[in-house]
Amino acid sequence: MPIFSSLPPSTRMIVLLTALGFMTLEYGLGRLAGRKTHDLRETAASFAIAIGQHLIRAMVALVAAFPFTIAYRHRIFDFDTSRPLALLALFLASEFVYYWHHRASHRVRWLWATHAVHHSSTHLNLTAAIRLGWTSEISGHFLFYLPLALLGFHPLAIIGMLGVNLLYQFFIHTELAPHLGPLEYVLNTPRHHRVHHAANESCLDRNYGGVLIIFDRLFGSFAEAPAGETLRYGLVGVAPSFNPLRIAFGEWIAIARGSPELGDAAARAGCCARTEAPPRGVTRQPRRMLMTSHLRSFMAAMAAALFVSTTAVAAERGITIDTSDGPRHAMVMTTGKTPQPTVIVLHGALGSGAGAARTTGFAEAARAHGFAAVFPDGLDRQWNDGRSGGPDDVGFIRALVRHLVADGTAAPRRIYLAGISNGGMMSFTLACKAPELFAGIGTVIANMPDGTAPCAARPVPVVMINGTADPMVPYRGGEVGLRGGRGRVWSAEKTAEFFARRDGCGVRQAAALPHRDLASDTSVTQLSWRDCQVIGGVSLYRVEGGGHALPGRRPLAPRLLGPGNFDIDAAEVILRAFDLARTL
Repeated sequence: MPIFSSLPPSTRMIVLLTALGFMTLEYGLGRLAGRKTHDLRETAASFAIAIGQHLIRAMVALVAAFPFTIAYRHRIFDFDTSRPLALLALFLASEFVYYWHHRASHRVRWLWATHAVHHSSTHLNLTAAIRLGWTSEISGHFLFYLPLALLGFHPLAIIGMLGVNLLYQFFIHTELAPHLGPLEYVLNTPRHHRVHHAANESCLDRNYGGVLIIFDRLFGSFAEAPAGETLRYGLVGVAPSFNPLRIAFGEWIAIARGSPELGDAAARAGCCARTEAPPRGVTRQPRRMLMTSHLRSFMAAMAAALFVSTTAVAAERGITIDTSDGPRHAMVMTTGKTPQPTVIVLHGALGSGAGAARTTGFAEAARAHGFAAVFPDGLDRQWNDGRSGGPDDVGFIRALVRHLVADGTAAPRRIYLAGISNGGMMSFTLACKAPELFAGIGTVIANMPDGTAPCAARPVPVVMINGTADPMVPYRGGEVGLRGGRGRVWSAEKTAEFFARRDGCGVRQAAALPHRDLASDTSVTQLSWRDCQVIGGVSLYRVEGGGHALPGRRPLAPRLLGPGNFDIDAAEVILRAFDLARTL
């Protein structure tokens, strides 16, 4: 990722002048100490390589930017890196990934072909720090960091954190630094990084850390400098070169020619690219085969990213609604021509609209059934469903519906509401306070909150999905929360019966659904109220033994919140019911 290229021109100039100043200072101090810290030809080659790397990586930035955009769009969580804890989590996560990325770059030839450039200098100084390979994006180094975007860290935050890592590492590429005392145990210091770059036998494959050295200590790759030995730098068995092109592509040329595998002395590099020697008589797998395998893996990853992106064909936009509580936001996803039947999906507590779009399955189900999907954000990541005071969320949803109808997104009589947990309770509140807005209600792991009455008596079809072992929203009603104290709710069946009476429904029926999730002890029973005044009636999908989890999706914390279920997909069940109500 072209971190330097992403900086404003004035900032780039400041960074460049500062780096040149430190390089000059290091050279001057080395001369005063009578030490040969630089080779001017090698330094010139390092500057040429740095310029080439800057130009080439800027041109191929989209190779990495595209998969990161796709990964972040499908992120699992939302981490606000303006918060100290989230920033600390990103720092530790990026350091952990950097360690394994760096370690892999020293042992996998496909990755080493780029990284070898950095180890080709025979002097360890600040100019060696800017000697970086040109083919990083092409060889797929960025793939190691995609999980961070998928977890929920913004790509720009990841780039910024890696920039901090590289900035720190610039200063540890020197032999003119003192012992840093206790910091040596935690930080990757110049003393540790000298070992990493050294070509001495006892230094090979050691000290991969970026800012921290703790992962090397944890995973057994840490080493101190060998006592009584002078550290040597550069590629073992490879003659130094001052030709930038030969330095940048030398290992690629060796791969193309079928040179010996990494681990052999003629191809091995200082502190890197060494595989453990096998027992005598055991033949290693040819590196050319390994290279082909890594190429296939890289192409498969890119193909997967392309597939995900091409299947996400919904047009997506953000909207802002002015309310008495300030600006409120929502994500709108449309397919086909508008106006469309539209489902508004309310996230659970601590969630977000974008998070619900990525993780609940409602975006995909809406697209499959020809619905527009709208994912609003609750203030402070929750909804005022009536259990306690808070913002005027009923007013916000009213304003949101007006906006969707006015801008041509939503068909006025085909607007549906779905909610998960706290969002499901908010859906029941809206069904009572603003029933005229919605043609159907769907909820998951939610019951009617106490204190919602009086409730407007407009019939509306309802689909509920509840787990009987839900520790957060008890199936039989009562206190909400693992330890209670978060208000009270009705039981699931009392809630369903209430809407069945309001809809003028007749006899209740029960039917066990096919048990497909053989890995789980949970099962699903559908309770249905038919002969209602509205199409679709009322249905309660009772997940026997199910916890506070969205059926059809992997539960986040099954030991704490109870097991999930894959006999049904909650989003598909609800959208199918809405689609049936729309077409009949």
